[in-house]
Amino acid sequence: MSVTSPFDASQSALGYLHQSRYALLLSLQRDDEPNLCISIEKLDDIAFHENPSSPAHAKELLQVKHHINRAGGLGDTSLDIWKTLRIWSEAVTKNEIDLDRATLCLLTTSTPTNRNAIRFLTPDPQTRKPQEGRAKLELAGAASTNDSVKEAYGVYKGLADSKRAALFDSLYLLDTSMMATDLQRAIGNAIRHAVEPRHRQAFVERLEGWWFHRLVIHLIATSNQPIPVVTIQQQVHEIRGQFQRDCLPDDLFNAPIPADATPTADDRVFVLQLVLIGLPPARLRIAQEDHYRAFAQRSKWIKDNLIGLEELTNFESRLLDGWRLRFQIMRDGMEEGCVELRMARHGMNLYQWVETDAPSQGVLWVRPQFQAQYMTRGSYHMLADSLRIGWHPEYKQRLAQSRGNGQENQR
Repeated sequence: MSVTSPFDASQSALGYLHQSRYALLLSLQRDDEPNLCISIEKLDDIAFHENPSSPAHAKELLQVKHHINRAGGLGDTSLDIWKTLRIWSEAVTKNEIDLDRATLCLLTTSTPTNRNAIRFLTPDPQTRKPQEGRAKLELAGAASTNDSVKEAYGVYKGLADSKRAALFDSLYLLDTSMMATDLQRAIGNAIRHAVEPRHRQAFVERLEGWWFHRLVIHLIATSNQPIPVVTIQQQVHEIRGQFQRDCLPDDLFNAPIPADATPTADDRVFVLQLVLIGLPPARLRIAQEDHYRAFAQRSKWIKDNLIGLEELTNFESRLLDGWRLRFQIMRDGMEEGCVELRMARHGMNLYQWVETDAPSQGVLWVRPQFQAQYMTRGSYHMLADSLRIGWHPEYKQRLAQSRGNGQENQR
């Protein structure tokens, strides 16, 4: 038998996720209104505004309710309904809603029954009877003994009768709406023309990642400035460009680096290679970060089916080719009996080419339009980690000797 903790907030969290995804979906579906803006948790759960210069008044407000069970939740004394009526009544009182212009929508995953007065508020003209629904709900609200309903009813009854009538004329029930689990698929369908079907899930994940970050900024802002819907469309175009054949999405450029990716005591082979040439600690840390980003980004591309192993193999072959000649030139330029300090300096000069010059050479990019420098540098570290390349003129011998000594000490 499962026991729910009194501190369990999973349903609330799911509700916020549902609300955020619905806001994104509705915005994607309204790309034909260039001046339209959207706000979340400002004037209402979701609100659409005709112009960003007048965010206080909205053309459409939505209360969004998510329930795992589609049955119930729409009775005449339902808290979902009466809390919604209270919010909108308060907004009317504060002149935040112009009932002659605004559309009020109660969007819910629940489904009304034939006994629920709210059923008269559906958009279907054959069943829509807003004033009949109003009369039945007012009777239920007046008779309710629930404190929250009584309080909401009192706020609602504070409106003039004409305002209450106008409120119900503007109110629409959008029932049986998509569950939170269905919305991601619907978002994918909304952007289906922007990306190939096999890449749609990866596209949506990146769009949602940007959207959730944008919402955090919107929610913590002290102003009520809404988000222009056009910026969402611009982001779709931005991501679409990353999914073109000659480009790839960059998910790691500004991603935080976990602490375990840059340990002080790091015995990975590519790090030992850099220690051999005496790389300073600050640059060594950058190398660790580049290795992490390149490895994580390549893994994500493979997981999302955005790149194949054959293409990565060809990319590494170009990196090897770029290194091989320079390594041999370094070896040929060394005088006989070169001391250790001089060999380390030669290795440092070769590695500086990887740091500064190699990332700007198009032949060393994974794709022509993916120019993130960490990918070239980090991929070289991945090759160095498997000893396919190195910086010190005698890197193979030195590391083999170092490993041998380590094994002897362990014995």
